[in-house]
Order: sequence, then C-alpha cells, then structure tokens
Amino acid sequence: MSYRVVLPDSTPQAGFSSSDLISINIPIEPGTVISKNSICLSGIETFLVGGAPATVANGIQYDGLSGIHGVFENVVVYINNGQTIENLPYYWRTYHDYIEAKKHWLGRVVSNQATKALQCGVDQYSSYVLTGERFNGTNSGANSFSMEPFICLNRTDSDIDFRHVQNIRIELSLRNVDNIFSNPQALADLSYALTGIQCHYIVKPAPVEVPQPNRFLKVISTKLSVKSSLLNLTYNPPANVIAYSLTFNQVGNPKQWVTDMPPQISRVEFAVGGMDYLYTFPFTTLEEITLNYIRSQNFDMKESNAIYGSLLGFGFGIGVHYMTPIDFRKDWMRVSVESAITESNAYSAYSYYTCVDELS
Repeated sequence: MSYRVVLPDSTPQAGFSSSDLISINIPIEPGTVISKNSICLSGIETFLVGGAPATVANGIQYDGLSGIHGVFENVVVYINNGQTIENLPYYWRTYHDYIEAKKHWLGRVVSNQATKALQCGVDQYSSYVLTGERFNGTNSGANSFSMEPFICLNRTDSDIDFRHVQNIRIELSLRNVDNIFSNPQALADLSYALTGIQCHYIVKPAPVEVPQPNRFLKVISTKLSVKSSLLNLTYNPPANVIAYSLTFNQVGNPKQWVTDMPPQISRVEFAVGGMDYLYTFPFTTLEEITLNYIRSQNFDMKESNAIYGSLLGFGFGIGVHYMTPIDFRKDWMRVSVESAITESNAYSAYSYYTCVDELS
C-alpha cells in the first residue's frame, strides 16, 4: 500500500477563489487499484474582511454542518476518455442535506474527522473558526483543511481497479464569496482563497483475478421554484434510482443551506408507474414524512442525525427509500406535496435522486 499525491492542473499564485475551477487528474497505473473511499482533498482556506482576519464580533457565519464542502458550487467526475459519471450542480447543498440526515450536529463538534473539514456542527461556532489558526497570539484568518469529496468514486463497494478505470478527472468550481457566508452586518470586502491544494489517495496492488463490476452510489440533483400550495413533480431520471429526497429553502433566507419547513404541509404522496402498473406511497403526518426523509438519505438509520434528535425542530425534508433500485429509464416517478406555500412566500426546492450504477 502506498500514498499518492497529485496537484491541480494549474495553481493561481493568489490561490483559488470565487468562481475559479480546480481541476485534478488522477491516473490509475496498470496493476494497481485505488482503495475505496480514499480520495481526499487538502489545503488552506484563508478568509479575510477588508484584507484582515475576521473577528468573532463581525458575526460572519458559514454552514457549520458542511464546513469546507460549502465553498464548492459544482463538482463533475469524469473517467477514462472524458466519460461523465457524475455531475453535481448544487454540491454545497447536496452535501449539507446528506450530512444533516446522516450525522448529529454534536458529533460534528467533537469529531476529528469533522474538524479537519472545518465542520463545527453549529453555524454560530463558525464565527470562531473564521478567525483562523493563531500564530504568536494573533489570528491568521487561515485554516488548514482535509476533506473527502462527496462524489460517486468515494462511494464504491470495492476498490477502483485499473481494468475498470485508467484515469479520473475531478472538476470543482468554487462559489461566489457572497453566497457562502451569512453576513448579517453587511460587512464589505469579504474574500477567501484556497491555497496549497493537494489530492491524496491510497494505491494498492491489483488482485490477480478479474474484478467483478464495482457498484457505486451517485446523485442526480435539480432545483426548482415552488410558488403554490400544490407541487406536482413528475420525472424520469435516466438511472436506477434507489431513493428520492426533496428539501426546501425559503426565498430570502440569508442562509441558503438551511432546510426550511414549508407552512402547513398536510400530505405527501410518491408514485411510481410504468406501462401496466402504478404504486403510490402517501404520507399524512409530519412524523411519517420526516422519518421517511431521513431514511432516503440515511439508508440504514444506524446513526443519530441532526433532524431526528429534535424531530420537526431542526431541519426538514421529504423523501422515500425504494428498497431496491428502480430503472426510471423505462418507468416514471411523481411526488405531490400539499402545503400553504404562496407566490409571496415562495421556496426553492432541491431534488436528489440517489442512483445505483457500476464500473465494469
């Protein structure tokens, strides 16, 4: 076993910042495999206000559950000759919603794995993180970080074999500084930069036997605007879908990552249909709706999470776990939501189709 490091294709002298693209190429040499779930990104994030480190008194916050993941707008994963196997246009939101239903915020406070990704569990704590590491008693505004990207190639069942994949390319675009931070005091001249970016992964000798197809999970995400009390969404995602999730953020909420609960949700119904069949899954209580949403993101429900501990008081979503993948290239799905949303009280809605695919 050996540890490998690759650098981005290009590195701006001032570091990567708003709207920049980080592009990373990972070769898989003949006779080797990349250990499953071992791809990691590290570097230093520097956050400044008017060219100086932030202070707690500034009151600036970021998404405490996502940490450094919250700076990435879009992530695309390619393999071999440019084949796209995952495209996440709302990566920051996708990761927040997944981790909120998967982990408890207290765990984010005390976990070393979370801390290295600048996750602090609670948004208020992030004001302290933004001051940066201290050197000679002075805040620097800079924090080193290490994160495992929430991408399909970090969600494989087994190691990534050279006979399936010879090259991986990951492209990560950064969000605008104004969209990452909650800035209640409207302080001017906020900036951030990512420097010293490296991609780490573990390489091992490939087994002699021919590898079986390697199953992995990937996410297809979409965004829509909801301005009425009845939402009917019908879709045919071109994949084998095992779970569907839907979350909301009230238009005008300065914290775009928050999973808001729309007013007076009275009924949620999922439907799956084909040429000669129709199955419906109606949920009519908030407890039933919430618990099914948690399972749509957190399949085995073995871990505590940020939502269940204070049911209906911390985060919210709608979802269903289909138990077995359904090929929606041939069939269709529909979700209907009845609420008291109005045009003057609109919401952004984020849909996630968790799909099963394989490398072969």
